[in-house]
Amino acid sequence: MHSKKILDKDNRLNIIIDSYDFNAMLNNNIAEARIILEYSYKQPFLFYRSNIETKHIELKNIPELNINNDENNYMKSFFHKEEEIIDYAKRFFKRSDLKDSEIEIMKLIYILNHLKKNPYILITNNKNYLDNRLRLNSSFHFFEINILNTKEAIEIMGLYSRYQNKYYIRHNFIVNKGHWYDIASRKLIENYSFDDIYLRNLSFRFMYILMSVDEMGYQYYQGVNNDIHENIMYHFNYFTILVAGIFDSLALITNKKLNFNLSEEKAPFKISLRNKKDFLKKLEGKSSPLYRHIMKFMNYIDLIYEMRNSAAHRGNFSQLTIDKTKIDGGWKGSFLKVNNKIFNLILKLNKERVIIEELDEWGMYEHINHFQCIDMYVFSKQSIKELIIFVIEYLNLLGYSKEKTKKTQKMFSGYVDIFQNHTLSYF
Repeated sequence: MHSKKILDKDNRLNIIIDSYDFNAMLNNNIAEARIILEYSYKQPFLFYRSNIETKHIELKNIPELNINNDENNYMKSFFHKEEEIIDYAKRFFKRSDLKDSEIEIMKLIYILNHLKKNPYILITNNKNYLDNRLRLNSSFHFFEINILNTKEAIEIMGLYSRYQNKYYIRHNFIVNKGHWYDIASRKLIENYSFDDIYLRNLSFRFMYILMSVDEMGYQYYQGVNNDIHENIMYHFNYFTILVAGIFDSLALITNKKLNFNLSEEKAPFKISLRNKKDFLKKLEGKSSPLYRHIMKFMNYIDLIYEMRNSAAHRGNFSQLTIDKTKIDGGWKGSFLKVNNKIFNLILKLNKERVIIEELDEWGMYEHINHFQCIDMYVFSKQSIKELIIFVIEYLNLLGYSKEKTKKTQKMFSGYVDIFQNHTLSYF
């Protein structure tokens, strides 16, 4: 989803539920629906739903979104007849066989447009609406259409609550900021041994990585302007430095654990996951599985170091805003223009590109004028997924298996289990 203004520091977020969709998900015991509805009565959210019969108490307890009728049963100041809304939906989708569930969503949009319940999100997994939400947004010129699927909604709800300093690990369990990111780190990389002196710096860096991505998210969902762009850039630069720092920490840990005896003081450049002459040569002789693992992820490692070097030393990133809002189905976003080397490294990681709303999974966008750029927030979220896979297997091959570290994690296991099953998070 592209950048748009949703977050608010002071007001509650109006969450409108597609009851047809959620009723079906609850029938099938889909976890995403359950997690969202757990927060239906918690700050900073206000929940509403479309009007259907349901057997599920968690849906029944949510008030219906409607416009109050007057004594003559006319909807107050609402001049759109139901037939008019249905006719518009048919013309928009170019179909006459619309389902009741699809008509109900369009009714919700019309009511939201009338009530101006901002900030808000409308949650549905209806593919027709999700695939056409940019076009729909263009149709309502003075009203932003914030239609999200359940995964996107969980991400927004998590950012919204943390932006207001409410760090939920469960709907009835709030912790402080540091504790939340600590638990998140333990959940994502379960074979961390936080009591191991070798891994301590690595664990702190990973917590700060999660914080930096959230900081980008706080900016990303406040719209697009120059100040927001600069703020995202600031946190993105820090993000790349932190991820490169994870690689440096892993190399230092490996040097000590496998007794390479490479000097940190005299020749620190030799202790690097990219140093073929010294570090990788020794590693291939000592642990060929770990060596092969690094080589498998070398494109990702090279990409991060190339970005880190650009951010920390060369400072040659170009920033730009792309505004396509004047065309049907258009959007607006802040991007980072990247060189061919970075672009090609991302392509190697993303061979089967899935492009949604003109961005792929890594946030890459190819402009018609033949330059390439990335959405920094989207890139960072995808990068974390790659980093987690790399680090978990790296530590496992180095002897930090999940089973061995379970004892040191015992006092936190309850928190981690709660976090995994109930928290509002994109990962």
